[in-house]
Amino acid sequence: MFSLDPDAAAREPVDKLRSLPVAWLQSRLKLDAADPLLRDMPSSTLLIGRLDKIGRTEDALQVAAYALPPREAVWWACMCSRHTEPAEPLAADKVAIEVAEAWVRFPGEPARAHAYRAAHQARFQSPESMAAMGVFWSGQATILRVPEDTARGQVGRSVESAVRMSAVRGPMPEKPARLRAFLQSARDIARGGAGRLEAASHSAGPGAAGTEI
Repeated sequence: MFSLDPDAAAREPVDKLRSLPVAWLQSRLKLDAADPLLRDMPSSTLLIGRLDKIGRTEDALQVAAYALPPREAVWWACMCSRHTEPAEPLAADKVAIEVAEAWVRFPGEPARAHAYRAAHQARFQSPESMAAMGVFWSGQATILRVPEDTARGQVGRSVESAVRMSAVRGPMPEKPARLRAFLQSARDIARGGAGRLEAASHSAGPGAAGTEI
C-alpha cells in the first residue's frame, strides 16, 4: 500500500492540517465572529470535527481541501476521484489522474507541466482534471511570483472542486455516504495515512456525473 509517509506507523500521531485565517473561515463558511464554531480559535482538525458533528459535512470537506498540504490535498482528490471513477473512464481523465498520482509520489517541475497539459486535455471538467490542476498550482508561487498563500489557495480550490465533483458521481441518495467517506479519507491523510477508499459499488458510464452539488 502506498503511504505518503512510509514511517507513519512508527511515529507519534501527526496533524498535517494547517490553521486557516479566521477572516477566511468567516467568509467561506458564512460565520460571524461570535459563532460557537470559531470559539477559542480552533485548529482545522477541531473545526472539521465541529462541522461534522452538526451535519455540515460539505463545509468540513472545504476546510480540509484548503488546510491539507498541497501534496496530501492532491492525493486526497485522487482518492475521492478513484472512489467514484466510472467503470469505463474517459481516456483523458485516466491520464489526468495517473499524472496527479505520479506527482504525489515523485514531485517535480516536469510533472507539474505534464499535469496542466493533462487537465487541459480533459477540458477541466472532471474530478481527475481538477486533481491535475492541484498539481499545477502547487508550484506556481515561485513561477508567477505570487504569495505562497495565493498559490495554496488555488490548490485548495482545485482540490475542493475535485472532491465536490466526485461526490455527485453515482446515485444521489448515496451522496451523504460518499461525503462521509471522503471526510474520513481526509482525516486519515492528515494523520499520515494513505486515505484509500474502496471503489464505489455503482457502475457509471464513461464520464457519468450528477448535476447537483
